[in-house]
Amino acid sequence: MGHYILEYCETVPEKGTSAVMESTLREALVAPCVSCDPAPAPVKNLTPDSETRNAATMPFLEVSTNLPKEKVTPEVLSGLSKMVSEMLDKSESYCMMHVLPDQLMTFGGTSEPCAVVRLSSIGRLGVELNKKHAAKIFAFMDKHLGISNDRMFMAFQDLDSSTVGYKGTTFHELYGR
Repeated sequence: MGHYILEYCETVPEKGTSAVMESTLREALVAPCVSCDPAPAPVKNLTPDSETRNAATMPFLEVSTNLPKEKVTPEVLSGLSKMVSEMLDKSESYCMMHVLPDQLMTFGGTSEPCAVVRLSSIGRLGVELNKKHAAKIFAFMDKHLGISNDRMFMAFQDLDSSTVGYKGTTFHELYGR
């Protein structure tokens, strides 16, 4: 596999836009290096707020908890969806929440309320971003479900577009990255 060239985004977000746009890399713009590949593929010119980028970064949040089903209300699910959408700067129409209540779980040897959370996305995750995401998710879980931050683990999974299926194929096939 050859080297790749990443094109840098020179746009500066306007006041009021998401802080996630602080990143200097435009995820969608990757092309093979000309010195390694004599005929590089054309670079896709997607804008940072394009619908295609939103779809190609499809986040989903999974929560397994020992809380009873009655505690996981439709308002909790819609609140999680809205939070993930804003947090990752994604259209909520591409966000999926999956909460599994009534799980047989213990944490630290007790069965007090606890959870395991996994946030998966194609991009929009990383060392510094995950710290911000964790702070928001932990606060939400404590406020809305009563699960304290010392009774929960969270895993972040940055997925490759070729490993996520959608519309009968993969995101890589649909969006070329």
